[in-house]
Amino acid sequence: MAIQYGGGTYYGTTVGGEYVGNTAQQGGGDYCGTLRECKVAGNSATSGGGVCNSSVSDSEISGNVGGSGGGAYNSTLYRCVVRGNRATNGGGVYSDSQYAYNSLIEGNSASSTGGGAWQGSGRLQNCTVVGNTAASSAGVYRGYVYNSILWGNYLLTGVLGNCDGVYDFRYTCVSPLYSGTGNINSDPRFVDAGSGDYRLLADSPCINVGSSSYVNGSLDIFGNVRVQDGTVDMGCYEGAFSAVDETQTTPVPVPYIWLDGYSEILALFGGNYEAMANSQSPGNDGKGKVWSDGSAYYLWQDYVVGTDPMNTNSVFKAKIDIVDGEPIITWEPDTPELRTTRVYRILGKKSLLDKSWLDITEKDRSEYHFFKVTVDLPCP
Repeated sequence: MAIQYGGGTYYGTTVGGEYVGNTAQQGGGDYCGTLRECKVAGNSATSGGGVCNSSVSDSEISGNVGGSGGGAYNSTLYRCVVRGNRATNGGGVYSDSQYAYNSLIEGNSASSTGGGAWQGSGRLQNCTVVGNTAASSAGVYRGYVYNSILWGNYLLTGVLGNCDGVYDFRYTCVSPLYSGTGNINSDPRFVDAGSGDYRLLADSPCINVGSSSYVNGSLDIFGNVRVQDGTVDMGCYEGAFSAVDETQTTPVPVPYIWLDGYSEILALFGGNYEAMANSQSPGNDGKGKVWSDGSAYYLWQDYVVGTDPMNTNSVFKAKIDIVDGEPIITWEPDTPELRTTRVYRILGKKSLLDKSWLDITEKDRSEYHFFKVTVDLPCP
């Protein structure tokens, strides 16, 4: 006898879990649960092959099968990838009244209606709906669509069918052009749609043309700050793709991926990596919000020495121990990763009257009495 509710889990909260190959009548993977950073794949159910009546964030819902809602049924989605699911109606998402925010709905199929999404009064906000198929309404059927991109969704006959019957359509990129405030029908200029990269190129017409009235959440699907440059973009990705992935104006280049790890600070600078990396702790955004690790380092210096700009106890410090008359110099932080990606030098003076510090990293230190440690990135 088939499980009625939740082939994988029923209610409860799961972080970092995997729901694979489960079956139920409602919610093949999960029913009425809260899922974060989960993988929901290869499940099946009559309603919600992947999840049913669930709240799901930062997760992948893929390869599930359902009668209604191959990926999700009546569930709220935040920053999710819904890909390769199939159903009779609502290949990716079937929603009477729930919402999907900042999510990618790609490559799903419906034998009847709504390859990407079948909606009653459901809503898509800042979603990218691409490459879905169905007998009718390959992209989105009914519901409400805001700040989104509906592109390249085709009927089983091969005819373009991005949407049909949508009740309210605003600030969305769709072809042919759908009536509604702020809608456009220009090529969204994805980075590489053929390879599944739906980020926006710098010349995309979808950049900075959405509406703040329909923004939900401060991050896009990648965890990038939303909004940048004052106006939200259409689709699930915020900001233009750039081949540049590190700062250009700091004394040393700081990878964007490292700065992304401190999203609270990045948000204070409106997503501007250069301004963030050149800022000094303590920092202030002019609104009374102060971040400080107590070190007075610039952010680029935190990156070089390996300290945490959000942790007041994270500072670079050296220690001297005398062992058999020989000074032993150690320092913190000191990790295997830092040792292979940084250059450390021990400098010494025999007297404070000496004018210069000498590099004694590889020398006998017994005659030296004053020391300091420098940290640099390797020369390119």
